[in-house]
Amino acid sequence: MKTNPEQEPCNQTTCTGPIPGNSYCAACRLTLAQRAARKKLAVFPLSDQEAEILGKLSSGGAVTVCRFVMSSSKEDSLQSIALAPVVIHSPGDTVALVKERGAVISQLVKRGLISLKYDGKAVPGFDEQTVRKSAAFTAFQEAVNEGSGKPNFLFDTALLETGSMEMTDDGAQAMLDYYRL
Repeated sequence: MKTNPEQEPCNQTTCTGPIPGNSYCAACRLTLAQRAARKKLAVFPLSDQEAEILGKLSSGGAVTVCRFVMSSSKEDSLQSIALAPVVIHSPGDTVALVKERGAVISQLVKRGLISLKYDGKAVPGFDEQTVRKSAAFTAFQEAVNEGSGKPNFLFDTALLETGSMEMTDDGAQAMLDYYRL
């Protein structure tokens, strides 16, 4: 098997190398065009939960994503992510519901359909108090407070870090495929 100058496998035994004005031979160009067509026609199957999350992203742009972080007042550099990604819709959202939603979001990230960025910048319109008053964050705070009373337990502060979740180009294609089928 030969390769073109870009190190893309050609899979053609008849590769003649680059032609004037193009770094690919005809066989390489055909192979690359076929790959691009397959990728473009690839169907991204989505569950209803995945489609719901992508639908919110497609209609409103970015969505705020959070993570629950334990830190130490005794050791500035000591932090541990307790739960991420976290998206809370109402104060009644429990830890179990947030974990379930987070698993779906993590799967979307793994598939390259969305991206997460924890930069401390919430999306405009984000209601931080809804998250802080939620059943999930309250349970997290209680767990940290309980642990902070134990000897040698360094994590004594519950933090909420924010960021954003955005749909990728593949995520947009997945939404088109979802509604097309």
